[in-house]
Order: sequence, then structure tokens, then C-alpha cells
Amino acid sequence: MHPMTTPRWLLAFPLAVAGGLALERLSAPLPWLIGPMLSCATANVLGAGFTMPPFVRLAGQSLVGIALGLYFSLHVLQQLGAFAGWIGLSLLLSIPTTLLAAVAMARIAGVDHPTAYYACTTGGAAEMANLAERHGARTEIVAIAHTLRVVLVVTLLPFLFRALDIHGQDVYRPIALPFDPRWFPVQYGACLLAGALLHRLRTPNAWLFGPLLVSATLTATGRSPSSVPPVLIDLAQLLIGCSLGARFTPSIVRGLRRLGAGVVAAIALLLATCTLTGLLIHAGSDVALATALLATAPGGLAEMAVTAKVLDLGVPVVVAFHTTRLAFTVLSAGAVYALVQRIARPRQP
Repeated sequence: MHPMTTPRWLLAFPLAVAGGLALERLSAPLPWLIGPMLSCATANVLGAGFTMPPFVRLAGQSLVGIALGLYFSLHVLQQLGAFAGWIGLSLLLSIPTTLLAAVAMARIAGVDHPTAYYACTTGGAAEMANLAERHGARTEIVAIAHTLRVVLVVTLLPFLFRALDIHGQDVYRPIALPFDPRWFPVQYGACLLAGALLHRLRTPNAWLFGPLLVSATLTATGRSPSSVPPVLIDLAQLLIGCSLGARFTPSIVRGLRRLGAGVVAAIALLLATCTLTGLLIHAGSDVALATALLATAPGGLAEMAVTAKVLDLGVPVVVAFHTTRLAFTVLSAGAVYALVQRIARPRQP
């Protein structure tokens, strides 16, 4: 019999905890997301070889989904309808935003147009990689771009908000519930079943959406049995942070040496144009500035949602914007690219 060995990925968690504690001691924003993410990324770049099993990120997403659902009371759901027009505007503006970033990346990094387009499309990384493969794009470059985009946005925005003294002024708060250790496992189990069902139906971010839908339904009907204790919110951030950090493999670092300027330029353009969209929404509506910027930021849904929660921003607004954008992007990315190709293709005499 072989002696039992500790799976290598488990060794990442002491580093993640140390990173979280260090940033918490420094009073940094989102210490339990950014600390584990940076510590795992640094260790991997130095050759640690951490590869997180999929369930690590999924567990973090499911806990976030339950916590987010507690914001969606019936009153909040009724209020969200007022943002439909602004959400629609943000979707329309996301198309030229993506195309502009893709043109910049293609020219600076010297990659083909399908690769640049899917690398700059702010949908789910897995979904964009699948679409990229169908169009003959280089999926490894798409993966590099999406990984770096999410990590940079998650790292930069909280520190930028603090440096500019941008605070949330939203009235959205989760419903006031005590933690009930008897009912929480039942609640969590129901949420996991919903996540498994949506995963079977191949829904993007199924393990976030499933728990979110169950938790929001219970909240809106006044039947939510328990809150999520802060320690589990910190654990969720740590799990998501570890998963993001573990994506930084030596191959990705080598890819960035060749493509870094083009990828960074594209991300900078995405950040700039998304920021302009957020400023426009803030100026024309009653959405607080920090919430509008986070709602339109080119980050991932789970990461932006947990950022909104930890920074006390308008969680329902951020979730509504990012959920709609994710669905729109996944459904329309292929059609938009085909249309652009048809328009750009020179006509035969």
C-alpha cells in the first residue's frame, strides 16, 4: 500500500490564509479575496504548481450566491425594474467597447482578429474559450487575457475606490436574519441542488446563479431561514481568490511576455470605456457612483458581486447589470462577430 499523501493544492491554503491575514492587518480592501489571489499567483509563478480542483471555486461561488440572494426582497425586485433602460444602454455600449479593445490588442500583440475579439469579450472565460475554439481562435491566448483582466480589475478597483474616497451610498441591505445552524445546512443543500440543475443545463455561472435564485426566492417570499455568517463569506472569498491565483501558471507567464503589451492595452481600454459608461449611468440616474462603476466594470460576475457586498455597495444593482451582461454576451458574441466580419469583408467586384 502506498502511504497517503496530501494533495498538492491543499498546500495553497496556508499561503492563502497568510495572504488574507497580512492584507487584513494592513487594512487593505477585500483582504480575503485579494490576499489569497496574490499569494497563490505568486507561488505558482515561482513554480509551486498549484492546480485548484473545480469544486473549490464552485464552493466559493455557491456561498456568495446564498449571501447575495438575501438582498433581493420583494421591494428591491420591484425597484430594479427602474434600471432596465440603463442596463440596456450598458449592453449596447459593450459592443463597441469590445471591438475597440480587440482592435488594439490585435495590432499591438499581433494576434488574429478572432482571438483578439474573444479575448476582449467580457463574458465568462469558459464560454468565450468555447466560442473562440469554434472560430479557430487561439484559446490559450483567450484564457490568458480573461485571467489577467479579472485579476487586475479585482485588484485595482477596491484600491482605486479607497484612494479616491469613493463610497457606496445605496440603501440596499440584506434582510436582517440571525444565523440558524439548524436550517442553514438545509438552505445550502437546496441551493446546491439548484446549482447542479443549472450546471446540467449548461447555464453559465450555474453554481452562483442556482444558489442566488433559491436564496432570492426565499427572501422575496419572506421564507429565508438563515443568514450567512461572516466567516463563511470570508471563506468564499478565499476559495475564489485561490482559484483565480492558481490560474497563473508558468505557461501563462510565458504568454504574457509575448503578448503582455497588447493584453494590458486592451484591458486598459476596457476599463476606460466601461468607466465612461458607469459615469454616464451615474449622471443620468440615482445609482451611486461607486455602484455604477462596479456594475459596468469588466470583471467577472462572482468577483464583482462579492466586491459589492464587502464594500457595502448596491449589490442588487451590480448583480442585475452583470447577470444581464453575461447572458447577453454569451448569447450574442458569435452573432456580433459574424456581423462584423460580414461588414468588414471587402465586396467582390
